[in-house]
Amino acid sequence: TRLEAFLRLQMQRRRSGQPGRPEPFFPVPVLDLSPDNRKRAEERARLEMERARALQAVFLTPWDPDYPRRLRTITGPPPILYCRGDRACPLGRSVAVVGTQTPTRWGMDTAEKISGFLSDNGWTVVSGLAVGIDRHAHQAVVRSGRPTVAVLAGGVDRISPVSHQALAEGILGAGGCLVSELPFGSPPTPGSRVRRDRIQSGMSLATILVESEIDGGAMNTARYALDQGRHLVVPVPKDGSAFQSRGALKLLYGERRALPLEIPGDLEGFADGLERFLERDVNVCRSP
Repeated sequence: TRLEAFLRLQMQRRRSGQPGRPEPFFPVPVLDLSPDNRKRAEERARLEMERARALQAVFLTPWDPDYPRRLRTITGPPPILYCRGDRACPLGRSVAVVGTQTPTRWGMDTAEKISGFLSDNGWTVVSGLAVGIDRHAHQAVVRSGRPTVAVLAGGVDRISPVSHQALAEGILGAGGCLVSELPFGSPPTPGSRVRRDRIQSGMSLATILVESEIDGGAMNTARYALDQGRHLVVPVPKDGSAFQSRGALKLLYGERRALPLEIPGDLEGFADGLERFLERDVNVCRSP
């Protein structure tokens, strides 16, 4: 019903010569299902709705006002986001903090300093609830009692790794949310972890990469951020000889595609820079 009303409004504005709303146009899928297939689809939808009620979860589509606005602008936005927690998390001011699963002590401290600082200054930290940098980023925000968003590679009812169950509950308890494009019960796979990375960068104004190997999974998020026209920021590694620094050094000095960040000296200036990025963020609702 919402989609039909939106399309009618767009057609009326086109006929009258008025500009349409700056929202992307998503074609209406045409489902020509046989009676048996339709029955199976309706039964699956019913089960998903029951599961959502049990988990106090919601479904978000690109036509919903709570759907992350920046996510609408990426190539291949998720047609459905499964969301547990506060779906009204302030994603207009969101920054992704990602990195290696095997961080150095400097990397752990840096992720916590950056995430805590961002949270204290009114920014929502987005990460992937993985081991390593992701965990430290989420923990720093949860300790401050502020919201953070975890983008999962499996269903929102299937926390992975299992050892992060308490952290996931802490995120929900602090007013954050867990989101995924996969149905309930879906296990994480190598492919879904890569697809998850485009969502982390896609819903964020900027992505901060804290340590990564050359072929590390966090490099996928960095590539997505660049492809999506997002700002990519990399803290300058303390130990350039560590294998966890190679991906960061490549982005900083090999490809020169990332903005350097000195920790902790540049944090105040970085916060000012984020505010300027936000002021120039004119493509928040524009269609790709």
